[in-house]
Amino acid sequence: MITEKTNTLEIHLKETYGNLLIKSTFKDIDVYLDGYFIGKLGSGVFSDITVGEHVITLEGNDYRWEGSASIIANKSLTLAVEPKAYSVFRYNIQDGATAVLLNTLWSIDTHSGNGEINLWAGDYTIKVFGDNLEVQDFSISINRADKYNFAPRLELNREFIYSGLLEELNLYTELNNKESIVTTNNIHNLQMFKMIFKIPDSSLMSC
Repeated sequence: MITEKTNTLEIHLKETYGNLLIKSTFKDIDVYLDGYFIGKLGSGVFSDITVGEHVITLEGNDYRWEGSASIIANKSLTLAVEPKAYSVFRYNIQDGATAVLLNTLWSIDTHSGNGEINLWAGDYTIKVFGDNLEVQDFSISINRADKYNFAPRLELNREFIYSGLLEELNLYTELNNKESIVTTNNIHNLQMFKMIFKIPDSSLMSC
């Protein structure tokens, strides 16, 4: 609208809204719109939701559901949802290692270091790998309302052990050739080297 006195253009913007109806058997669960709490589910009716794409989350009593909702002006969107049981998964992964959580056939998440996440109750496989580490698989079952602590004990891979012990072996051989004193640690590592890689004494003496 252009006013007569000032010849200025006045624009009046009106935000448009739609409505959301959530159907669920969990009436006492909390409802979040884009991360903001908007009330208990109750009757499931939520009015005056701004038009556009939104993330809807239902959470409470160890149950959770999350999904998207596309709100259209002056329309009502109905969502039929059933939250699933979830638990707290705490992880402590050593430096240099990564853990990948797998459920059935799809990858859930990748983590390293320390932290915690919410996981649905169910069976999982966790694959842990890293530099100089053996790849290891762990199978776990998580029940509703569990607080599961995952702190795997990881093993160095054979190639890394081999290279380290080979250095010790070379040092041992060099010390012998120089008629120097061989330490207990050198001997222990040499014996470990022979045991792990099943190398006879005659082979070592020829190094």
